[in-house]
Amino acid sequence: MRLVMVRIHSFRFYARRLGRLAGPFLFGLASLALCAQQESAPRKALVIGNEHYTLLHQIPAAGNGAREISEALQRLHFEVTQAYDLNLAGFRKFIEKQFIPNLKPGDVCVVYYSGYGLQHKDHNYFVPVDFDPQAKGEVYEVAYDFENLNGDLVGLKVLLIEAGWDSPQLVQWSGSSGLASPQGSRLDTVLVLGADPNTAIAEPAGKLGLFTAALLHFLPVQGLTVSEIIQSVQKEVAEKSKGDQQIYQVGTSNVYLTPPIVIAPPQPPPPKINPGDWRVNVKDTLTYAWIPSGSFKMGCVPIDRNCDKNELPQHPVTIEPGFWITNTEVTVSAFQGFTKNNGQKKPRKKTTTNDKGKYTEHPVTRVSWQDAKDYCKWAGGRLPTEAEWEYAARAGKDDTLYPWGDEFKPERCNSFKSGKFRGDFQFTTPVRQFDVQNAWKLYDVVGNVREWVLDVYDRNAYEGNGSPINPSVSAPGKERVIRGGSFWDDEKQLRLSARYHQDPSKGDNQTGFRCVVPELPQ
Repeated sequence: MRLVMVRIHSFRFYARRLGRLAGPFLFGLASLALCAQQESAPRKALVIGNEHYTLLHQIPAAGNGAREISEALQRLHFEVTQAYDLNLAGFRKFIEKQFIPNLKPGDVCVVYYSGYGLQHKDHNYFVPVDFDPQAKGEVYEVAYDFENLNGDLVGLKVLLIEAGWDSPQLVQWSGSSGLASPQGSRLDTVLVLGADPNTAIAEPAGKLGLFTAALLHFLPVQGLTVSEIIQSVQKEVAEKSKGDQQIYQVGTSNVYLTPPIVIAPPQPPPPKINPGDWRVNVKDTLTYAWIPSGSFKMGCVPIDRNCDKNELPQHPVTIEPGFWITNTEVTVSAFQGFTKNNGQKKPRKKTTTNDKGKYTEHPVTRVSWQDAKDYCKWAGGRLPTEAEWEYAARAGKDDTLYPWGDEFKPERCNSFKSGKFRGDFQFTTPVRQFDVQNAWKLYDVVGNVREWVLDVYDRNAYEGNGSPINPSVSAPGKERVIRGGSFWDDEKQLRLSARYHQDPSKGDNQTGFRCVVPELPQ
């Protein structure tokens, strides 16, 4: 068995002999020419199969190979131009008038020719199907010089050739077997012959030549460059022919016909959000705090002597998923931003708690339940449910009366008993006047103003068989729940479990609201 040797000739050697690449005319399997190194560039292919010769032995493998290569290139997203059984005039018209004018610099261009080829004075020629082996005269009068095609191709070209089919008539006519050695090389050209120069290829036993069959195996393999495809083809042809057929290559290319699979690096996990982390909502410019999902005990705690029946029994509730909630009550200035351009009715400026609306960082009051609901929708969310409100207000303290513990402290919230702790303000205070936060960094969860929530009021809501997960009361009933107590309330009304209710159409000086949104970008 002969070892397969692939002779890759250097560019420098061929450059000295000046660039005519008589790449044995792409006969046989292929002159695969890629014009451009960008895999994303437009892809164009020329496929010619000459099978039915009138005066030479027919080559079924040539027609079969051309058809299968056409299909393979189409699957690789090439725009394929194909022709079969061309005579000399057909070669000239098809190549020079139809295919070449359609090429543009930068195209990825594939040319495939399968059929007889011959050599004459170091040139290689396509053999037309009407070639007459008895013809006299110059070779260019009876065959198509491959250099006419190759010289007009632009950019990177990869020429894959399996055309040295054995024909005693052609040997007699030209005086040589197979194809000629290339007469030069270019930096932008890769030439591969399906057999050594001056070596004939026997008619295959199957429907395809060995070189074509191997090429069809490796063209669609993802992530192989042109050179890697040829190396794989070389190995397969050597194995199938038991070393009798050698692949001949000039030049290399790292262009991909089928790009490699790009495995994106793993994305870093999103930054962990901790309970009480703050983010600004760009819609209303207020700061929101993150409330994690979890479970708690809702309602009046066992040690509380001021429980109302509507706060009982204390019962387990699960809140999921987590949410963002304004870390203060919605302010006058934020509500003014809402009403400025949307035609929403503005709350009355002159109130007993905020003369002429000059205190813009006080909680907004004189808003109905619908006003509050509309604002939260505009901000990207909704009113909190009653369960969400108490869960956020408790911040993990299931059995305490107040956000800070079980003893009422007038200095920790704006209440009827706060007095001097209000500073210069008689009623509402700025939302951070009492610089006290619960464990999840919410201000004024009790005191300052009461807060609308989403639920319809039901005094027996805790006694029913409602879902323990995200409970919310929507019907029947008219009045809506308000939570948290106001500046006008004392320690009984400011307990975390205290529940009150009001006609949703009424807005008063003691009632404001917070908003919940499901997501906030960083």
